[in-house]
Amino acid sequence: MTMNKNVDAFAAAVRNDTGLAGGFNCVGFSQGNSVCRGYVQRYNDPPVKNVLSVHGTVVGVAAFPHCDPTGLMGPVCRLVASLAGDAAYTSLTQGLLFQIDYYRDPLRVTSDAYKAHSELAAWNNEGNVVNETYKRNFVSVDKWVMVKAEKDTMIHPNEGEHWGAFADGSLKKVLPMRETPWYVEDLFGLKTVDERGGIFFNATAGDHMQFTKEELVAWLEHANGTLVAFDAAARVVVVVVVEARAAAARRGVDDLEERRAGQRARATDEVEEVVAVRAVEREREARVERVHREFLRVARGDGRRGAGPERPVVADGERGLD
Repeated sequence: MTMNKNVDAFAAAVRNDTGLAGGFNCVGFSQGNSVCRGYVQRYNDPPVKNVLSVHGTVVGVAAFPHCDPTGLMGPVCRLVASLAGDAAYTSLTQGLLFQIDYYRDPLRVTSDAYKAHSELAAWNNEGNVVNETYKRNFVSVDKWVMVKAEKDTMIHPNEGEHWGAFADGSLKKVLPMRETPWYVEDLFGLKTVDERGGIFFNATAGDHMQFTKEELVAWLEHANGTLVAFDAAARVVVVVVVEARAAAARRGVDDLEERRAGQRARATDEVEEVVAVRAVEREREARVERVHREFLRVARGDGRRGAGPERPVVADGERGLD
């Protein structure tokens, strides 16, 4: 199924879920991020409030998995990428496979074939038609949280996970986000979102899709030390390709909710404990006051019995006053 058709199917599922009618947070893993992005730009009804993109193909790939054009096998990988580019941009091939649709060959991005047939070119507003709805929908998202795998062997260049790319015409020079043509020209709204403070970056040390449950929870709550504040009233929709990873992601979200519930319960217990301690303190203060009054009474000689004063009785192990 193609990239656009995956987005169409996702949009249909979202619209059939009444619980999402007020909007939701979209969490994408690997090429699931392309689905999140495509839904935002092509539909966004119900609206996406925030996007968490983990090791995503959001602006495409320029090489085959495990074949880095800048690595030791660079000459071979660049040749393979070049051969793939020859066949990628036709109406036939773009209608065959998701992975072809987000293949962005930097040696062909100025070609008529890329501009006319690439689904990714259309999303980037690099094609023959500029779609203002894509840009308007993209900037409507509050926060885009982008997580990159530092040693990713699946996505080349891995800087694409942070909206970067190979420079046009090169399979060696990598551009960070702010130097890419779609940022400089603000083709689909990336620069607009960044300038208002809506882009957050984070990274993991390992390979593609290697992260911990704790990291997932942290991404949902924070980005680069800044609170993301995902709308608690909005549901989280997880978009992934591998079901096992989907289950892990759902467990992470469930653990986050369980942790929040635990925090609320602990807060309630702490309040009740403070109230109970304060009640004990007030009772003890009252006993001390009674002892003090009794001491004064005895010291004045009131109520003397026999040879000496009556000793006050103090409970809870406190000693009487002589």
